[in-house]
Amino acid sequence: RIVDMHNAKMFRVRFESREEVVRLQNRLGYASFFPFLQPENSRFELDLSVFDQRLCASMYVYLCSKEKFPQNLHDYGYRLPDGTKDPMPLGIPRSWGDFNAIPKQGYFRATYRCAPEDRDFSVRKEMAIQYGFFDVETLREDEVAWWTGLMEPPEDVLGLLEFFINSNYDIERAFIEIDGVDGNGCITLRELTDGLEAMNCHKFDTKKTAKGVVTKEARIDAIFRYLDPGGEGSVSRQEWSILDQLWKEFDLSIKEFVHFLTLSFGDDLADAWKALDDDGNGELNEEEWLEAVVSVGYFGPARVVFALLDRSDDGLISQAEFQVLESYKSVEDHSDTNSEVIHEP
Repeated sequence: RIVDMHNAKMFRVRFESREEVVRLQNRLGYASFFPFLQPENSRFELDLSVFDQRLCASMYVYLCSKEKFPQNLHDYGYRLPDGTKDPMPLGIPRSWGDFNAIPKQGYFRATYRCAPEDRDFSVRKEMAIQYGFFDVETLREDEVAWWTGLMEPPEDVLGLLEFFINSNYDIERAFIEIDGVDGNGCITLRELTDGLEAMNCHKFDTKKTAKGVVTKEARIDAIFRYLDPGGEGSVSRQEWSILDQLWKEFDLSIKEFVHFLTLSFGDDLADAWKALDDDGNGELNEEEWLEAVVSVGYFGPARVVFALLDRSDDGLISQAEFQVLESYKSVEDHSDTNSEVIHEP
């Protein structure tokens, strides 16, 4: 009953756990839940013994064959019914794009990622009409709200976005700064590394994790590989626009959080801070923040709000930093203003 299912990704991205998505797929049917028009970043593990899951696997491979094969299917794997992993030495068979040729047993997993310039919108529409019964025959590509969720990219990609926001770089300006005023319209790994260095960005310095030491070079390389889904070795302006999509979700999530606070505590955010900082010590670390927002009844993406407020990257937010949220109030949230603050990406 949703009239613009082509924009369904705007609500799909709010499912924070894989388990929530699987429950919906089991209730609605895997084929019915297929992300026909925006499959980017969709992760799946499909039981090929089940008809509609086998159909979904075939649709993913078929779409990949029409857009960029095999690069668009990342981190793929195939397990036999007994649990044995098939090494797939020749990669994913292109023939699996034919429903009658795909195996009828085993488990197939992958993540679908596609660069904007490789997107075949006409094929996506045909699939949506044939299998999803979508009324999209006259839909134009520019009518779709292309979107990326905050749970989809690696943590350091979000870190890059947070750095740009806190450093007052918009996405276009950041691209020009890194590519150069007279650049060629593409960013290489070296240009990204040097550009972040020139911007005095230390967000991706070498760090210790539970799995060992991750070097600065490895972290920036992982960001670059995410922004270059086609693997050409450079990030185009269109590929860079993924950050613009993330910015929109980031901005919308923060506005929704502020709206929740004003409904719960009134227009004065100092009252909301008192409720969150219940011990009154004037600071909250990330663990305290996450516990506090749940305690006041908020269950949205709270980590992104914490990251925005923690401008000093010291792992703490103060009441002064919290007041940054004032600029995210909408006209409905203000009782004393006649204009809305709009955050353009």
